[in-house]
Amino acid sequence: MQSTPEEQIDKAFGTIKSALRTELLQRILQNTPTFFEELIIDLLVKMGYGGSRPLLLCAQTHVPVAPVLPDRNLTPGDADAALTKEVICNKSWSTHEVRNVPEAEKKQVYERYRLQGDNTSYCAGPGGCEIDHLISLELGGKNTVQNLWPQSYSGLPWNAHVKDALEDHLHKLVCDGTVTLQTAQNEIKTDWIKAYEKYVGSKPK
Repeated sequence: MQSTPEEQIDKAFGTIKSALRTELLQRILQNTPTFFEELIIDLLVKMGYGGSRPLLLCAQTHVPVAPVLPDRNLTPGDADAALTKEVICNKSWSTHEVRNVPEAEKKQVYERYRLQGDNTSYCAGPGGCEIDHLISLELGGKNTVQNLWPQSYSGLPWNAHVKDALEDHLHKLVCDGTVTLQTAQNEIKTDWIKAYEKYVGSKPK
């Protein structure tokens, strides 16, 4: 008996689904146990379990570590409306004019991320980190807790040095009119790694 078009479509879909399942499983098995653990954490976060990825990773290792990406619930990003393109692109302007993060505020940020800090703004957790502006000052960011997070200072490949390069590049793009200031702010606060790959290039070595 000849199958109906609907049955043929269902059969083809089942075949594709089975092949995809097999391929995904093979790719997962080819990776390290650490990759698998982080994959499970990502799945749990996407499904709405466990809060945020950084805090889940802390719970997994039992050691608070500086996250590569900030917890969006703790650090959503905060822009200063007074720091317009005209201001930040003025050659006589410097971030030193607006940088103001007292030690008490740094301590508050460390505590929110369950990290310990010292008196030089660097955290005492594994790998080290620094208090960083999610939306950088050169892109019009504020000195508020909502815009501050303890970013990995020495992690590879993504760390504070790499993000600094992205900030400098975005600043140039904003000032030459290639990208609007609002777009740059939104991109870097949403996912600075994806913004790096989009505007700077492939993953740094």
